[in-house]
Amino acid sequence: YMDKSLRTAVTSALIEKCKEINSCSKNIHNMRCSFRTNLKNILKSKSSGISADNL
Repeated sequence: YMDKSLRTAVTSALIEKCKEINSCSKNIHNMRCSFRTNLKNILKSKSSGISADNL
């Protein structure tokens, strides 16, 4: 863009969109890691014979 104020406005809008996407991706990553950790613990307990109450 030749117009500096328009370029600044568009750039700031793009930065805000990137922040939203990055925030969502962090949340998805955290939930996925938590799920995998819990799944691993459940599978480990099933193979060792621990009851569900002792998890």
